[in-house]
Amino acid sequence: MKNDKFRDIIAGLYGHTLEWYDFLLYASFAPIFAKVFFPTKNDFVSLLTTFAVFSVAFLMRPVGGVIIGHFADKVGRRKALILTVSAMSCVTFLIGCLPGFSYLGIASPILFIALRLIQSLIVGGELPGSATFLIEHTGKEKKSGLVSSFIFATATFGIAVAALTAAGLSELIPAPHFTDWGWRIAYWLGAALGLIGIYLRLHSRETEDFLTMTTKEKLPIKVILTEHKYALLGSVIYTAILASGNYLVIAYVTTYLIRIENFSTNAAFAINAVSMLAMTLFIVTFGYISQLVNAKRLFLLGVTSVVILIFPIFYLLSRGNVFYALCAELLIALVLSPINATLPTLLTHLFPTEVRASGVSLGYNLGQGLFGGTFPMIGLALVELTANKFSPAWYLFSWGVIVLIMIRCCRFKEYKA
Repeated sequence: MKNDKFRDIIAGLYGHTLEWYDFLLYASFAPIFAKVFFPTKNDFVSLLTTFAVFSVAFLMRPVGGVIIGHFADKVGRRKALILTVSAMSCVTFLIGCLPGFSYLGIASPILFIALRLIQSLIVGGELPGSATFLIEHTGKEKKSGLVSSFIFATATFGIAVAALTAAGLSELIPAPHFTDWGWRIAYWLGAALGLIGIYLRLHSRETEDFLTMTTKEKLPIKVILTEHKYALLGSVIYTAILASGNYLVIAYVTTYLIRIENFSTNAAFAINAVSMLAMTLFIVTFGYISQLVNAKRLFLLGVTSVVILIFPIFYLLSRGNVFYALCAELLIALVLSPINATLPTLLTHLFPTEVRASGVSLGYNLGQGLFGGTFPMIGLALVELTANKFSPAWYLFSWGVIVLIMIRCCRFKEYKA
């Protein structure tokens, strides 16, 4: 692989890692944000409100996907990625500076929600943009499957770094100070690292597919909804199970272990960090395997594994034991990895070059918003209302079965990247 192309790949992956570090800090600090920005007399209400904001922010992801996807299809993949990493760095810095409810009153949660909505809008264009950018740079190479897997591998790595940062800061800074100002250091660090991402993307190259595109659709979203509506449905279906599963391990389990199983914050953060690091390696491994095995078959293997193993996973989580909880999260990471490794390839092949960024962005973000962002809130509410620790497992199991049936019944046209 030539040096220029390697530099382009690093530019796409670095910014993607950083943006997921920034975005998923929210999941690690949810119990703290409940106290800082949404304090009430009932701790559960505060925490549920925090996750409700997490879910509502996902409504902006399809909007961001449409806006930034349109920008990428009209102006260029590279310029869209420069925009996303620059904007995310600014918003991350501002969140780190935002005073809590005790200082600003009701203005504090309002401003916090506004920044979260902007952050979600940005992320709505980041992953689909990165996937389009990277696969168009490597689509004709034998290693494209491996590069595709790096897209989600770097996302999980960014999440792992966020979890490690949260665990390290909570260990070094006493609890009262950590709640007051210690968590802000993680956000300021993310903003500082964003400068490197901006530099790398400024020195990257546009994809050859975009530069040689003979026509640029005036309204990509209109073309998608009329000519590629079944591809759009397919992208939502493919994303649904990934979104639910990923946010189980990213956002739900840590809070579940702290609130329901009474784990210490440090233990929950450390378990999550280890599992996300393992997931990074698993995804790259399955990305390599996807070069030897049909990507769709590998994807179906992952979905089937989730359906079969979700109840044993929740049994381990419910034992109240650190070792069992670690095993459960590692098992979740393993069964989700084939899905993460192959999804970028599957999505980009559903749409032609002219509307690829818009199509992937809209389908992916609809799937994430409907099935991913809502999972932490729904899972927590189900456990609280039913007093059944396995109720989120039934929820995920049901969606897994639906996705398997729909994928088996539908046949989607595919385009080469």
